[in-house]
Amino acid sequence: MTPEEKRQLEERRKEESIKNMYYTRYLLVRYTVHVFFFVNLYWTLALLVSNGYLVIFLSSSLLALAGLAIWEQMKMRTRNQRSPKRTLLFFQTTVWANLGLIVSVLLGQGTITFPFLNLTLQNTSVLVGFLALGILVSFGMTRKLRKMDQGLDKAYQRIAQYLSTHAL
Repeated sequence: MTPEEKRQLEERRKEESIKNMYYTRYLLVRYTVHVFFFVNLYWTLALLVSNGYLVIFLSSSLLALAGLAIWEQMKMRTRNQRSPKRTLLFFQTTVWANLGLIVSVLLGQGTITFPFLNLTLQNTSVLVGFLALGILVSFGMTRKLRKMDQGLDKAYQRIAQYLSTHAL
């Protein structure tokens, strides 16, 4: 291998390393979106099986938004990342949807939104707990995405430090 080829190989390796750092910056966000995708997929399937057609629009809309967020995250393996607007929209929508679901369950309409569940007092408490957990996680991811967008996250600081010591 010639010295020029070695230099080019080293430059490509550094560039790939930087792309990977930018991509892994969103690792927790990507995994969280995937979890929500499958939760909404199972909810949609359960609604189909139990003939819960009144709220299937909500579950399938959340499923579609999660799919768009996953697609957006897949395109982010680049050094010049744009703000993940679809992902942020997904988490914001999830917060409001879960708030609405909690209200509907507490107002006794849980059999409409979750017709496949036998909503006893204990089941209602567990369901409200899971919905509240979804709100907390979505709100946390929204805050994390905003910090990332402003470059205030620790991963971005590590990338900036790497770039300052390994100038390309």
